[in-house]
Amino acid sequence: MLPNSLLSPSLRALRFRIPQNLALGSSMLNSYPLSFTSLSKFRTIYGRRSSQEDFERARRNEQLRAREKQQLEKKYDQQSYDESRSSRYQNNSYINPDTVLNSDSPSAYILSQGALVITRQVEMLNIFAGFEQANRYVIYDINGNVLGYMLEEASLASTILRQVTRLHRPFRVTVFDANYRPVLNISRNFSFINSRIFVEDADGTLIGETQQQWHLFRRKYNLFKQNVQFAKIDAPFLSWQFDALDQDNYLLASVSRNFIGLATEVFTDMGKYVLRMDPSYLAAEQGIASQHSSNPNYSEFGINPRILTYDERAILLANAVSIDFDYFSWHSRH
Repeated sequence: MLPNSLLSPSLRALRFRIPQNLALGSSMLNSYPLSFTSLSKFRTIYGRRSSQEDFERARRNEQLRAREKQQLEKKYDQQSYDESRSSRYQNNSYINPDTVLNSDSPSAYILSQGALVITRQVEMLNIFAGFEQANRYVIYDINGNVLGYMLEEASLASTILRQVTRLHRPFRVTVFDANYRPVLNISRNFSFINSRIFVEDADGTLIGETQQQWHLFRRKYNLFKQNVQFAKIDAPFLSWQFDALDQDNYLLASVSRNFIGLATEVFTDMGKYVLRMDPSYLAAEQGIASQHSSNPNYSEFGINPRILTYDERAILLANAVSIDFDYFSWHSRH
C-alpha cells in the first residue's frame, strides 16, 4: 500500500491499491490526476506503446540481420567467383599437354589478364616526313598498369625495307615484360598479298600463327595453334571491331580499336587497341550485366564460356599486331 500522503483525497478514502508493475514515482503521481478512469487509460496507453516499441525494435533487428546475411552471401559468391576464375587460370590440367606455354612461362602474367590495352606510340617522323619508323607498343591492364612492351627490331637494312616494301615488309617484334625481359617473339616474312604472322616463346619454340585471308572488302583472318585452326575473324568493310569466333560461331575473343581523337587519328600513327580474352569482359563489352557466379551462362549470349589457353592468348596478341600493321599503320592509309 502507498502512503496516504501520495494519494489524492478521493483515492485516499477508497484505499486504492496501485499495481507494482507500473513502478510510478511520487513526482509522476503528483503530476498525473489519478482516478479509476485515468489509471485504466494510462495502463492501456503504456502497454500499447511498450508493445509497439518492442515490435518496431524486433522488426529493425530482423531487417538488420537480413541485410547482414545478404551482404555475407554476396561477399561469399564474389569470393567463390574470384577463386574459381583464378584457379582456372592457374590450373592447367584442362590444357592440352602439347601446348607450349603454361602458368610458369615468362609471358604468363601478361597473358593471364582477361583484357589487355595496347597503345601504339607516336612516330614523329611519320608526322613530319611520312618516314615509316619501327613500331613501339605499351601493354596495359584494364586499370592502366604497365604490363609490358612490344618493340620492333630496327637495323639499317630493315629501315630501308620498311620504306620500300611498306605494308608487305617483313618485321620482328619482341614482347617484353615490365622489367624488359623478353617473353615472346612475333615475326612476319615478306608478304605479297596476304600477311602471315608467327608467334614464338622466348626460346624460339613456335606457338602458332595468324593468316590474313584475302577478300575484296571484308577484313578476314584465320588463327592456328599447332596447325589446327581454333578461331576466325570476319569483320565488315572498314570495321574497327574484330571478333574472333570459334567453329560454331561463338565469340572467343575480340580486338577493338578505340577512337582517340580526330587530330590524333588523322595526323599521327598512334593507336589504342583493347584485346578481350575472358568471357566476362566480352559480356561487359556487349552490355550484359556481370554475373557473380563460378559458372555464368554465357552461351545464351553467343559467348564461348571456356577459358582460353596461354597459347591461344599469345596468338591473339600477335593478331592484334597484325591488325595494326595491315589496316591502321601510316602506309595502310596513304
